[in-house]
Amino acid sequence: RLTQPVAAEGLVVLASIDRGTVYALDRKTGRKAWQFLAGGRIDSPPALYQGLAIFGCADGSVYCLSLSDGTLVWRFTAARSDLRTVSYDQVESLWPVHGSVLVLNGVAYFGAGRSTWLDGGIDLYALDPGTGRLLHTARHASRHPKINEGKSRAGKGHVRKVAQNLSDYKTHLQPDRSDSFSMAGGARSDVLVSDGTNVFLR
Repeated sequence: RLTQPVAAEGLVVLASIDRGTVYALDRKTGRKAWQFLAGGRIDSPPALYQGLAIFGCADGSVYCLSLSDGTLVWRFTAARSDLRTVSYDQVESLWPVHGSVLVLNGVAYFGAGRSTWLDGGIDLYALDPGTGRLLHTARHASRHPKINEGKSRAGKGHVRKVAQNLSDYKTHLQPDRSDSFSMAGGARSDVLVSDGTNVFLR
């Protein structure tokens, strides 16, 4: 499987997702100009910025390559520690970097982690795209409710009853067959988007 292609400076750049390899092809001939093997799955195309190709990887790192020849300019380890799991039949970090790196106003933004519910949440980073220097970071984690939290006036604890296969509490239109595994209220790591001023995570 391949990511979507992106193009700049006479090259078309894309990644082979499960092989963890980025390819640059000559835009006119389709011939391979260079390739780079990363440390895990790459689920989105690189962000092309000022002669650089910047992308996240399931090994918990962000890589920056020279667009002209594919050499490594810098690598930033976003994972909190070197803890691994298996996903899609491959070993990867507990804090993979999913989605494209978003460059906005000269700053590269990305998230590391699967969900605000898992493994301590998602870490959002802002780096200098030219050097990989950390500018700032923020952690977002969803707090799990406690058993007696939200007591009513009568003093009884409020507990949400899980009723699998009843109507979906989000749409109320069809049965929710995953309610017992629902992570409502949290966020999952995905492609970052921007309105030109703000950065949004799903």
